[in-house]
Order: sequence, then C-alpha cells, then structure tokens
Amino acid sequence: MVSLPVLIRRKVAQRRHAFHLKDHGVELDLAYIEENLIAMSTMANGVHKIYRNDIDAVLRFLEIRHPDRWHVLNLCAEQLVYDDSNLNGNVTRLGFQDHSPPPFLMLIYIVQWMQQFYQQHPDYALLVHCKAGKGRTGTVICSYLIATKNLSSIESQSVFTAARMTVGDGLTIPSQIRYVQYMELYQQQKGKLLELLGTKLKISSLDLQGIGSGNSLKISLHNFNDKHCKGPSIWKTNYCQKSKHSSRYDSQTILNHKDIAVDTDTDIGIFISRKTGFGRQQLVRCWINAVMEHVGKQEDTENPNMFVILISWDSFDQAYKYPVPWFETVTLNINI
Repeated sequence: MVSLPVLIRRKVAQRRHAFHLKDHGVELDLAYIEENLIAMSTMANGVHKIYRNDIDAVLRFLEIRHPDRWHVLNLCAEQLVYDDSNLNGNVTRLGFQDHSPPPFLMLIYIVQWMQQFYQQHPDYALLVHCKAGKGRTGTVICSYLIATKNLSSIESQSVFTAARMTVGDGLTIPSQIRYVQYMELYQQQKGKLLELLGTKLKISSLDLQGIGSGNSLKISLHNFNDKHCKGPSIWKTNYCQKSKHSSRYDSQTILNHKDIAVDTDTDIGIFISRKTGFGRQQLVRCWINAVMEHVGKQEDTENPNMFVILISWDSFDQAYKYPVPWFETVTLNINI
C-alpha cells in the first residue's frame, strides 16, 4: 500500500518524471538529463519531506547509483528546507530568486563552474536543484547544454522538457526563457560582448504604449541586489490612469528625457502594477540584460550610439494570468 507522504509527493510533482528504485523502496522527483547530470526538486527534512524529496531517500539513491561520486548544486536563494551538513560538504550553493533568472553574468559563472566541475570530476554525478527542479534548474541546465553541446536555446529546452516533464514545458517563465536565449547569443558573439564591457549605458526614455482604457498603472525599474533578488527601485512612477474616453492604441509616455545610468553588467527588472478594487494590486514583470539586448540589435546607422528594446505584453512574467492585456508594449530607448 502506498503511504500518504508518497501520494502527496506524487500530487505535487505530477507533471514531472519520477525516478524509481523499486527494489529499494525509493521514489524521487528527479530526472537524468544526461548520464551524470540530474535535475531534481529540493531535498527536505522534517515536515517538508512530506511533499519534497526526503533527504534520506536521496542519500540512499546516491549510495546505490553513484557511491562516493556525486555533488549537489543548490540554486535556491531562499532558506533551505534540509540540513546540508548531511551532505558532508558535497554541496555548492549558487542561489537566485525563485521565478526569475539569475543576473546574466552569474548565469555565465554557474555554467563555467559546471564545466570546471566536470573537468575535475568527469565520473561524478551533479544533482542540480531549486525548489521544484523546474524553472531555475531548467534555466541553468539549458544554458549549460547550449555552452557544452552546441545546442540552440530551443533545442536545449526540448531536451530538458523531454527528460524532466510528463506534461507541459520545462521552462514557462518568459524572463527565464529570455536568459537562455541570451546564452545562445553569448556563445555566438562573445567577442562583441567583451568589447562592450566597461561601456556606460543610459535609459533615455521609457514608453508604455497601448494602455487599456481605465487602467491605472505604475512602473518601477529595479536591479538585482547582492543576494540576487529584486533590489530597491532605481526609478518609479506614481499611478497614472488612461482616460476611458481615449483610444486604446494611443501611446502614453511614462518616462522621457530622464537618464538613468546602467552599467553593462547590470540586469534591469521592469515591474508594472495595476490598481484593482478595494486597494488591491496586480503585478507583471520582466528581467532584461541591456548589454545582451544591445548585442542582439542592429545599430541605427543614423545614430549608432542608440538602440531600442521593445517588450510586448505577452513577454512579461505573469501576463498569462490576465486575459485582457493592460498595455501593448514597453519601449526602452538606450544610449551608449
């Protein structure tokens, strides 16, 4: 008879492949992406192991499948739900915020760390996990496959989805998908990117276009903080409302001729909130890296020191929750 914790874990991980060692009573929310590369949800002690991977079961799995030849890469920035002292030092923590990509330079570093790990330990298994072993884990593993297997971003996501998921896509958050696409571009144009290091970029204007009638919206711009989470705003507006009598497709400028210095290694979070009834707020957001956006653009021949970043409504995280778009596009004008 199947125990209640196993049933709960199956329910939580129902769209992801499970791994079974039936002769040993082990059932885990993990999948082999390659022979020695494993994606998994977090391990857990105490009450949390009711719905996450029981750390004792994970250690039993490792003892059977990879005795004395394994290492854990933890991508969680949040508090752990397991005691990592049980891993005897075989864990590296390179965490960043849930439902987000890491800063792009951090993503490059994580991929390079993985490459160096396998160079030093070619016969070791590397277990990569975040909370559910999907979004953050998929962002890193797809980027690693691009860097080491010469895959495109689409191909790497297909490999991850096929190995990890039973239903749906492995990566679904637009910002995480965007950063995997950056990694493909980085592999193609490293030289051009290196040329831009040290260049100062400035946001000269930000336009919010096609605001829906009656929407009261507020924009804020953020950088990552030193914990790789959203830091304080570097610029923000008050709520501004589109008149109910104006055309939906009119362009409303929210920011104009207000320069904000952006270093080339700085990633920008664009957060847009909407007022609803009873003082509640709804939020959509996206993360971009201005340098990688610049690398992917053809410069304006009339003004080679300026480029434009255009972000559509459906490129924002959480936009899928709202059937009627709040706006059409956000346009950033960047000066070098």
